[in-house]
Amino acid sequence: MDCHPTHVLDTSVCIDLYWGGLIGACLDLPFHFTIPDFIRDELTEPAGLVAGWDRIEVTPLTGDQISRVYVLKQDKRCRLLTVNDLAALVLAKDISATLLTNDGALRLLAAEHGVIATVPYGCWTCL
Repeated sequence: MDCHPTHVLDTSVCIDLYWGGLIGACLDLPFHFTIPDFIRDELTEPAGLVAGWDRIEVTPLTGDQISRVYVLKQDKRCRLLTVNDLAALVLAKDISATLLTNDGALRLLAAEHGVIATVPYGCWTCL
């Protein structure tokens, strides 16, 4: 069993890691990182964006989780959040993980759902 704290990454964090050249260094931290399969499927551009991500677990969402994502998407407070954002939230809630996101609206929604959500700067200061 993995004793490292689990963090779910949202799309914005994945893209920031790529553009900041921090993927390798981040994955050397004593954390377990996962993303919903929705996000992995989105991260195809630019070419090479997902290269080196083999140590990030891709977690497929269940039918129930996908249904909950779409129920959330119907909430007027979620109109500016993407399906991928909401998939990361649902996954973090279900596996009792911290959600790493740069999106303030997503952090507020996560708090309403009892999910710890934070900007990833705490992780990056370990680099």
